Amino acid sequence: MRAVMTSLLITAITFLIAGLNIPTKAMSADDNRMCVKLAMGKMLPVRAGPGLRFAVIGQLPAGDCSLKLSNFCEGNWCKVSVGQIAGWVHIGYLYPAK
Repeated sequence: MRAVMTSLLITAITFLIAGLNIPTKAMSADDNRMCVKLAMGKMLPVRAGPGLRFAVIGQLPAGDCSLKLSNFCEGNWCKVSVGQIAGWVHIGYLYPAK
């Protein structure tokens, strides 16, 4: 029974990671570059913490591909840095830079 539960947990975590498009291998400096996925002219708020209840500490323009994604995520929120800004954004508004 324990082996079945462990297998199910591993499968669930794998599907969760795949659904969030979070890499499972160690990331190089280029692998963790992300772009902002918004309509042109829109800005992505960068927050002080992982959620809407945290203050907006900066904004990133649509199409900006200079974000560095950290390994710190809570739910759908991940810590990023770009220039002098370091904060949290919703992962749904990011895609990997090529």
